[in-house]
Amino acid sequence: GSSDRAALLFRLAGVLDHLNRSEEAVAAYKEAVVVDPGRVEYSRALGYCLQMAGKSQEAAHYLRVADAKGDVEDYPVALE
Repeated sequence: GSSDRAALLFRLAGVLDHLNRSEEAVAAYKEAVVVDPGRVEYSRALGYCLQMAGKSQEAAHYLRVADAKGDVEDYPVALE
């Protein structure tokens, strides 16, 4: 399904990033985010990759998106 496709794109992006092919890595990360926008790690990885590529404004956007998603998903409010 689409989540499998997004996971493969995410892995591909990681490999491309490791090979210093940052433009291709950014494109793959962006596609993974589009295919499965709910995954915090996809937005965060895209943000870090953009940051390393010197695209700090665009990076900041995706890192803010990841932080906002992370606040909701990683830290559920306990009802007591």
